[in-house]
Amino acid sequence: MLEACGMRNSITDSIISTMLSQNTTDKNSKAAWASLKKNFPNWDLVVECDDIAKIEESIRVAGLAKTRAERIQAMLRTVKKERGEASLDYIRDYNDEQVKAELKRFKGLGPKTISCVLLFALGRDEFPVDTHVLRITQKMGWVTSSATREHAYEYLNEMIPNDVKMDLHCLLVRHGKVCHCCAANGRPQFPPENGSKLKCPLVSVPSWSGKVPVSFLKECGLEEHHNNVKTEERLGVTETSLEVKSECLPDKVKSE
Repeated sequence: MLEACGMRNSITDSIISTMLSQNTTDKNSKAAWASLKKNFPNWDLVVECDDIAKIEESIRVAGLAKTRAERIQAMLRTVKKERGEASLDYIRDYNDEQVKAELKRFKGLGPKTISCVLLFALGRDEFPVDTHVLRITQKMGWVTSSATREHAYEYLNEMIPNDVKMDLHCLLVRHGKVCHCCAANGRPQFPPENGSKLKCPLVSVPSWSGKVPVSFLKECGLEEHHNNVKTEERLGVTETSLEVKSECLPDKVKSE
């Protein structure tokens, strides 16, 4: 999953693999990446390729092959012309705003893709908002049902603590792919193999008002966790609930 999101050693690899992951399944994006790297072991070969159809064929499994191929080659050719090499690793030295400004000039690199590059490739404090994250945070009441992805991105990045952004993003994306209740149209990408439906642990979250019920911890098999933190007064544990820091919660949840 992390590789599909762009967690790779090379920034250039991260950006292109993230571009291939747009609007397709993890399986198809991984297959497209493997095929592209097999046929074009280094990015200079993509720059020098005079037959765009060869690039298209390499990534066809991901869909939108013509558009993706043109955008990838155009980006690499631009960087090669400007900097003398087909590499975007120079953005390592940029701050977040500089990275956003630099990458958004390339077609195919929108806010969500750039956010993934910042988080997974550069290790910055970012919380990307894809369709899974938007749908689930709307469902939980963290953002309004009418919130756009751009609005949700700005709001959630401000509200979510930096030290949990990567874990929470990965959890929500994974949950959106396996839970019938939270998947788009009730059709998860990776449902249980036995045909059953997972019991969604997020159904009651909006009603918790910042307190995780002890009964929920027990139901999830986390009694040991509860017993360990119960003696830590700074966590505000009571007999009935486990307090969540109010500053970690969106305004709507805090006000309930």
